[in-house]
Amino acid sequence: MSFKKSSNAISRNSQRWENSLIRFEKNKNRRQEIKQVDKNLNAFCRIPKKTVIIGRYNSLANVEKSKKARFKIIADELLDLWTKLNFPSIAKTSIERKVENLLKNYSKFLKRPNGKVFVVFGQLFDITNPNGIWLSVEDKKLYALQQNSNGDVGYTTEKKTNIHPSKISLLKPVTVQKKSVINASESDTTISSLEGDNELYHPETPTKRLRKVKCQTKIAVDMIEKTSLSSKKTTKVCEILVKSGIDIPAPSQSAVYKASMKSAERLEAKYMTTLQKENWCLHFDGKKFGKKEAQVVVLSNETKEVRVAVIVLENGKSVTIFEGIKEILDRFYLWNSIKMIVCDTTNVNTGKKNGIVHYLQSCFEEKCLTPPQYVGCQHHVLDLILKHVMNELLVAKAISPHIPYEIFSDLITDFQNLKQNFKQSGEKMKIPNIKWRDDMQYFFTIAQ
Repeated sequence: MSFKKSSNAISRNSQRWENSLIRFEKNKNRRQEIKQVDKNLNAFCRIPKKTVIIGRYNSLANVEKSKKARFKIIADELLDLWTKLNFPSIAKTSIERKVENLLKNYSKFLKRPNGKVFVVFGQLFDITNPNGIWLSVEDKKLYALQQNSNGDVGYTTEKKTNIHPSKISLLKPVTVQKKSVINASESDTTISSLEGDNELYHPETPTKRLRKVKCQTKIAVDMIEKTSLSSKKTTKVCEILVKSGIDIPAPSQSAVYKASMKSAERLEAKYMTTLQKENWCLHFDGKKFGKKEAQVVVLSNETKEVRVAVIVLENGKSVTIFEGIKEILDRFYLWNSIKMIVCDTTNVNTGKKNGIVHYLQSCFEEKCLTPPQYVGCQHHVLDLILKHVMNELLVAKAISPHIPYEIFSDLITDFQNLKQNFKQSGEKMKIPNIKWRDDMQYFFTIAQ
């Protein structure tokens, strides 16, 4: 069974709706909403007030829904207006930020009004840069006039002039057009005050901005390459030397960093063309830093040693390290030049099925090349032999990096006394001069 309301109930409800609508309109008027501004801001002839910016923002909502897009449109219109006024303006991003802050304050005001909207937002929305380049004295007077009168006095012409400050020196002296000034109450006094400045204004020729003299960075880059200093420490060293009276260039840290990066790029390009012309022994070794694995790749032969790269990897697995080394060999075209592989004798490197050496040799075979000979690092092999001998003779078990031999503890504690006794004996300590410290030079010495 359907429920029907009586005519009296319907009339009462309609009366309530009418009362609610009236209250809503009263509250809406109490909020003192600002009228929309449909006209483009660059069509104005004076500095707009904040209420005009808010009205323009609300009007653009009919065309553009995005807030950021409306900020950009208002910023463009204000820049055009300031060009017409011949006032130097702040940057466009700063204008957008000022518009955004104004609208945030307006939304807060609507929630909790603290006065009349036309009083709170009745000031000028000024984007002038007072420290910028002014084209004439008249522009400064017009700007001061609008500031002092809050935009009620001082109107410019509607003619737009596009004169860039850097081009003023190229122009011939011309008469500056007088701008019309209108005031509803004090028009006569305002015009008479400006009539005394009818002299021609010749803008000062702006001095050309001197370019910074480029400071040489060769010495600083040499410090980084030869002494392993950082760019920050290198900059400090150069500054200290200059203060000490030594005439050397002292570039900034950013310049030293850029120069070192360019030097590294040039060195890499050189290696790409020269390394493949010689035969090499491939060395690689890694260190773990946190969760990352850093692998150093070095090439050496009987005459020189080349540190090719440091690869930062996600983990220390053999497959990951192999992929990193393979990428280096591909980049420098070294597959035909590698004749020997030398590395530590760990399981990751020397595994029969999953070792890095096994992966590399298999890759050489896939490219139809002779697999390079693997030789375990001589220092590690000798250290291993020495470790077993020492454990057997001194009855202790050394586990790197701890060496629990008592003889070494005694040497450390009594080192100064032993050193003094040795000096008093008059004998001279003979230190053997070992010229070879890497494996390739070791084999070259044996072959001779």
